[in-house]
Amino acid sequence: MSKVSDEALVAALISCGTMKAAAASVGLTERAVFDRMKDRDFKAIYQQAKTDVIREAVFKMNAQVGAALDCVLEIMENKSIKPEVRLQAADKVFVYADKFSKRLSMDEHTAELASSDFHIDL
Repeated sequence: MSKVSDEALVAALISCGTMKAAAASVGLTERAVFDRMKDRDFKAIYQQAKTDVIREAVFKMNAQVGAALDCVLEIMENKSIKPEVRLQAADKVFVYADKFSKRLSMDEHTAELASSDFHIDL
């Protein structure tokens, strides 16, 4: 088996969704991927990459908050539009922007912990 770069494995893990699929896509065994995930440096790189993907999604979602608000305002002003349909779509933007923001915060905190020298010996 050839050595797979951290970047290639991280990309596979992020894009494939499962360790098994990621392993297959880069020509590794699932066990080899699991072992790499135990490596502190690799795990920090992986966590940072995940955080970056989530951050980008949060920024995209947050960029649409203004449009969602405009939609809500349009519904409030235009009595000919079925408000329940348009309002549900606008509400989804708010809901997911909040969820992704919370996820980003959690992932950033996890990344900070993973890169710190703090550890507990059990």
